[in-house]
Amino acid sequence: MQDKKHEDLYPSKGDAVHAVVRSALSAIPVGGGAAVEIFNAIVTPPIEKRRREWMVSVVESLEELESKVGSIDVSRLSENEEFITLLISTSQLAIKSRAREKLESLRNAVLNSACGQRVDDDLQATFLAFVDSFTSLHIRLLKTFHEGFVWSNEGFAVPDEQALPPMLLPSIGSYNGFLEIDRSLLAICLRDLLQNDLIQHWIIQSITQKATDGTFRCTVEQWKARATSEMNVAHGVAMPVDMRPGRYVTRTTHLGGRLMEFISKPTAMR
Repeated sequence: MQDKKHEDLYPSKGDAVHAVVRSALSAIPVGGGAAVEIFNAIVTPPIEKRRREWMVSVVESLEELESKVGSIDVSRLSENEEFITLLISTSQLAIKSRAREKLESLRNAVLNSACGQRVDDDLQATFLAFVDSFTSLHIRLLKTFHEGFVWSNEGFAVPDEQALPPMLLPSIGSYNGFLEIDRSLLAICLRDLLQNDLIQHWIIQSITQKATDGTFRCTVEQWKARATSEMNVAHGVAMPVDMRPGRYVTRTTHLGGRLMEFISKPTAMR
């Protein structure tokens, strides 16, 4: 059943690369045939294993989605060109990766498409490029910032974008989940998120609501701008989370928020 649902995945980009390398090895005057056999023995089984695991995970997730959302008919998805295009694109990326966060992000993108989420082709290509180029750490940081991360920088004025990573680094690097991560790697990921306009920074004005789990809702103003907003904040290096006015909050931008919607599990499955 699973193979029939995913016949469109063959041949993949990986098969084309495989064919090219096989041709090159076969052209070797002496020992070429043996080289091809060694290549097949080493490379082909892992690729096929990844392909099968990916297909099974997608089929099982779609069946779970169908059981929870009565309006979705998985058998009709083959008629949806947007869904098929996304499925093929995510499958090519999934076969290249073994990182759990990336595979989950790609699978969630497929499920959101099945739920009817529509994303402009160019924006979708951009989001998939992010997932492809980002590490699991990028994705974990983005999720934390999407839920709101409060921190402070005692005694210093609001920094500019270039000064931000080394100032935010001690706080995010001391937060549970990132304690063992190399600080230099964290700094690189922070700069990537900033340069791609995926996170932005606010200053807490007042607390409007507190929850028993330590999260809170607050009014904020954007750094060096007149924009104000109200948001929920779930994370912070100080436990319980520091709620005082004047503290900084890092959160996803509009673009970053849309990316998170694209790669997060559909609401019906949470």
